[in-house]
Amino acid sequence: MVSLLIWVFTVLLGHTEGAIRIGAMASWLVATYYVYKLTHRTCSANAALRALLPLVVFPIYFCIGLVMTPGAPLIACWAGCVYYLYRSLVEGCRRSWLAPATSLEL
Repeated sequence: MVSLLIWVFTVLLGHTEGAIRIGAMASWLVATYYVYKLTHRTCSANAALRALLPLVVFPIYFCIGLVMTPGAPLIACWAGCVYYLYRSLVEGCRRSWLAPATSLEL
C-alpha cells in the first residue's frame, strides 16, 4: 500500500518530498474520518470530536501523518474496517459488508 500511495502521488505531483508525504497525510485524514463517523454513530457528536483528540495529539498518530511508513495506510484501513464491520454486524447493513464503497456516507 505504501508503494502504491507513493507511486500515485509522485505521478500526480512529481518526484518531490511533498508528493511522498501527501500520501501519509491522506491516510491520516481517512483514519480520522472513520474514527469520527464510528464514534458519531455509537455515541454523540461531542464524543466523536473527543475521539479525534488522540489522533491529533499523540505523537505516534500525529507522526503517521507526516512520514510515509507502513503504519499510515494500515491505520487508515483498520479504521475503515472497524467502521464497516460495525455497520454490517451491528446495524445489519448488507451493502457495507459486500461493497463498502456503495455505503459511504459523506
